[in-house]
Amino acid sequence: MNTMENLPALITVYYLAVLGFFLGWAMPRGKHLKLVQKKTISIIYNFFVDETDYITKKVNRVRKKG
Repeated sequence: MNTMENLPALITVYYLAVLGFFLGWAMPRGKHLKLVQKKTISIIYNFFVDETDYITKKVNRVRKKG
């Protein structure tokens, strides 16, 4: 294999590895991680609760029409 043929792939892997290292280093830890997780999970939970209520209202509306 020619090294010049693999150069773009090697450069891409290198930059992604460096980016992954810096993102991992910048990630919150300890109580800050817990706060981020709590906010994220509550947002996801609220989204699905709202969707469930929306679907329930739609089903009830369709049942009343029929």
